[in-house]
Amino acid sequence: MMMSFYTRALLVSFFSVIFSNLYSQDKYIKDPDFNAAFQTNKYFIDGKREIDFSISQPDGKILVVYKTFMPVPGGDIYNMVRINPDNSIDPTFTTAVFNRFVKSVALQSDGKILVAGGFTLHNNVASKYMVRLTANGTKDATFNIGNFSFPQFTDNPSVNKVAVLAGDKILLGGNFITYNGATKKYILKLNTNGSVDSSFDFDFTGYDSDVSNFELQPDGKIITTYYFNRILRHNVNGSADTSFTQPDYSNFSGVGIKTVAVRNDGKIYIGGKFIFGGNNQFLMRLNADGTRDLGFVVKSFYQNYPSGTGLDGVYSILLQPDGKALVGGSFKSYGGQSAPGIMRLNDDGSLDPAFQGKVTRLINGYGFSDYVNNLSFHSSGNVIATGSMKYYNEDVAGNMVMFSPLAGDRISTFQNICKGFDTAPNKIFMQPDGKIIVTGNFYAYNGQPSDRIVRLNADGSVDNGFKVPSPLLFHSSQEPADIKFLPNGKILLGTEGTIHGGENGGGVVRLNYDGSLDPTFFSLVGNDRGLFGSLKFKNFILFNDNKILVPGMSYYVKNNVSVPIDNKFVVLDQAGNIDTTIDYAEPYSLLSRLKLLPDGKILLTGYDTSLSKSVMARLLPNGQIDGTFTTITSQPNINDMYPAPDGKIYAISNLIFGHKLMRFNEDGTVDNSFIAQSYDDGMTTREQPFEFENNGKFFTAFTELFNFKGLVRHNPNGTVDPTFDIGTGFVTPYPNNYSDDVSSIKRQGNGFLVGGEFREFDGQPVRGLVRLIPQTTLHTREEKTGKKNMIYPNPTTGILNVKTEGLNQYQIVDNLGRVVIKSAELKPTIDVSHLPIGVYYIHLKGNKENFVEKFIKK
Repeated sequence: MMMSFYTRALLVSFFSVIFSNLYSQDKYIKDPDFNAAFQTNKYFIDGKREIDFSISQPDGKILVVYKTFMPVPGGDIYNMVRINPDNSIDPTFTTAVFNRFVKSVALQSDGKILVAGGFTLHNNVASKYMVRLTANGTKDATFNIGNFSFPQFTDNPSVNKVAVLAGDKILLGGNFITYNGATKKYILKLNTNGSVDSSFDFDFTGYDSDVSNFELQPDGKIITTYYFNRILRHNVNGSADTSFTQPDYSNFSGVGIKTVAVRNDGKIYIGGKFIFGGNNQFLMRLNADGTRDLGFVVKSFYQNYPSGTGLDGVYSILLQPDGKALVGGSFKSYGGQSAPGIMRLNDDGSLDPAFQGKVTRLINGYGFSDYVNNLSFHSSGNVIATGSMKYYNEDVAGNMVMFSPLAGDRISTFQNICKGFDTAPNKIFMQPDGKIIVTGNFYAYNGQPSDRIVRLNADGSVDNGFKVPSPLLFHSSQEPADIKFLPNGKILLGTEGTIHGGENGGGVVRLNYDGSLDPTFFSLVGNDRGLFGSLKFKNFILFNDNKILVPGMSYYVKNNVSVPIDNKFVVLDQAGNIDTTIDYAEPYSLLSRLKLLPDGKILLTGYDTSLSKSVMARLLPNGQIDGTFTTITSQPNINDMYPAPDGKIYAISNLIFGHKLMRFNEDGTVDNSFIAQSYDDGMTTREQPFEFENNGKFFTAFTELFNFKGLVRHNPNGTVDPTFDIGTGFVTPYPNNYSDDVSSIKRQGNGFLVGGEFREFDGQPVRGLVRLIPQTTLHTREEKTGKKNMIYPNPTTGILNVKTEGLNQYQIVDNLGRVVIKSAELKPTIDVSHLPIGVYYIHLKGNKENFVEKFIKK
């Protein structure tokens, strides 16, 4: 008889678990061999939602401004870093940290850097609204910026734009009204030392608000935008240019102008979110005298006004030397043709089909969460696009890409990728053959497109044979909810539901082993979508006969037949048809968690409206309520429960004012031998990680008072085990933006996979996923130094190649004798890219000989 697809893997896993249960370890370390094969020296700028803009220096280095995850009163922190031509962070540049938004950056001829915005601190030193930096990023003490004042009730006082003029003189625009006590409204010209240039006197007649933006013409005249959607021109000395004709604003509506670009012939492109006359959307071109250029015919960005979101519009226009215009923003089409996020227009306003760049997520049925907000030329002549971009031309963008101006094809050597996840994973599912499926709010793993779901090999590398059609199954705000594995290798996947008129997959779909949709279950074509409803914060059961039990669905549609379910249980057979063999009772109106017990009974949680809380119940295999199970109503909301092999039931409550860890006996009564644990983190944590270790011990992410490390081990009686040692534990500088610090933990052999929002484990950089293993000790007292050159290159920037013959283990210590990479199995390639620059010693251990060799990390 042939074994099922997973039977052999299950046997291996079974014996592995038996072996690992023979011991218990207190010290756990990062497994250096997990995901060790992937190496990258590509920088990773981890912006909160987007990268705001970039400025290219003449030497090819790039200044990048982005919002960090750290909030401050009145806004967020902004960073500016510099990237080398080899695509790495420039360590010679002092990162500039600003306490509020940065709006504009300009370069002087001597390499100094002008920064303007709404900030009041630069690197924690008072620097109100503007600062000049030296070429290495430190503050230029010779630049004496004066004091700005603003109207009394200005919400966001700011210098909105800075530009460098001939002789390194400086032009500023914003919502200020005085400078050093003198009336200087909206536009100001400074000498290179920060003093006022008295030859410039801005005529603010007709202005009743700030200058939001300005652009310089080739002849030095100044185009200004103000009051969202007004545009004027001034002479070089600041006087109003009376030859400029203002557009007829009676035909102008919408949020306003976002960007301005001036062509060499004086023609002016304006973009934003507006309507100008009839249905002229988002974009317009003016002649040099300000009249509308009727030779530039703008096509429709959408068919019906108003458009569907406040984010759509044109955000950036970059004029190429041949007169064509690159246009970036948040839009899907132009004139009925696909143009996701970026396009190039000919001189007459028609779409240039030779340009093939695209922000890929915008064409996959998603909303406007991705967009291009800045386009600029690099010193190489290529174009840099920044914004909120998950993918560009179906490759990972990391919010910043460089592409050729000819056809929009990406410059592949320029990457903003990281090792691990770009954002936070949420759940880990262990496939019976040892592979790992991870789901969550991420879009890349190891720089490869991984749209909210990825399958990894057991060693942490990407399984390239697994591709899930995420846009077909999940809306942009959703992620997978639950996964079960069938014996034939196919995968049942629960989703967060069909929304927006059925444009996404049903509540449960079936995938082939390679991740493709299995249409024999539900094809998702027409009305063949199966279950309508959401499994968010819920799960379904897979029975031994491969039928599934699903809670909380609203109705079922197959072959154009609709069956109402009314949020009750529904059973589907292997073909996706409703199975009515067993009528499962619904003890509560809202059902959530389901756990199949070894005896065929079903443990469940649901919301009891009479108690206004979620409680537990149990069903018999025949679907009826198990009257021998005691439902305890005195306990707080039960969010999830974890049946133990001994029949006990661990349960975790979910309250914004506190969580509680409890244990119940097999019959549902409270286990009074268990010391209930409580903590209050001020959050409604819905996905509490839980995993059993050995000897009755188990893991959670409960907060230890004054000692939170992200992961806690409990003794069998529920108390925290103080012998559990993970060093400094899990750290994220970006708390609670995508997920919990630790959101999932699963056993893998003699170790544990841990996933979450963390960026560091025990002082080592780790993005979202780590394998913890018990620490072993290397004994390298008999050090031999006669045999040299066991490693190369030396010095190294990140990779050590090792001659492994006769050797099997290693560890690395720093120049002070501290172990920085603990004992691990030796492989031919070791990643030391995370180590600081310095001198280190690698201890190599073999069956007969041990070696120690010094190396330099540069």
